[in-house]
Amino acid sequence: MNAWIYMALGAACAACVGGASAPPSGVTGTGDLGEWFEILNVSNKNLDLNGVTITGKASDTPIVVSTSIPIKPGQAVVFAPSADVTKNGGHTPALTYVQSKFPLSNDADTITINLGNTVIDTVSYDTTAAGKWPFVTPGKALQLSAAKFSAEANDAKDNWCYAAKTFGDKGYFGSPAQPNAVCPTPPVAKAAGVWDWLAWIWAWFGG
Repeated sequence: MNAWIYMALGAACAACVGGASAPPSGVTGTGDLGEWFEILNVSNKNLDLNGVTITGKASDTPIVVSTSIPIKPGQAVVFAPSADVTKNGGHTPALTYVQSKFPLSNDADTITINLGNTVIDTVSYDTTAAGKWPFVTPGKALQLSAAKFSAEANDAKDNWCYAAKTFGDKGYFGSPAQPNAVCPTPPVAKAAGVWDWLAWIWAWFGG
């Protein structure tokens, strides 16, 4: 079995992490109940997540899937602390968990899908420094680019971006259990040419 994780994530990634969301701002009574992540089946086989364990930080309580959650090829299923659409932003998760036992950090965190002793997929993000992952913004999910659906590609920060689609009646950005958009191509840094250096020297000494 293979998988990927969606964060606001296997050995041969059939199921991978694809997206995740910070708590939506302004949802009455939500606290952190607006967090969610999703798992996408990128294989060509019908899978079932029964028996999968999802782990996070050492301090987190693992999420153990002990019920049948069928997932078709190309389908994504959502995991969230609440199934109440007035508290989660407006989506229907496949499984709920206790948020205080598996909180998604706004700074840095890891989500791993396990089947027994086998790691199917893992995603680690870090928003604590410039040039790293996009900073977590309330009401805006981070999404894996639709052009980068693989267990390897979802490890790279440049393949993630803010969701452009909205969901629910409050217009939060994300696509829980729906197709992701293609992320914009990151700009390529341009090396300074001789005229750039001459202009800088002139501005410094002659300006």
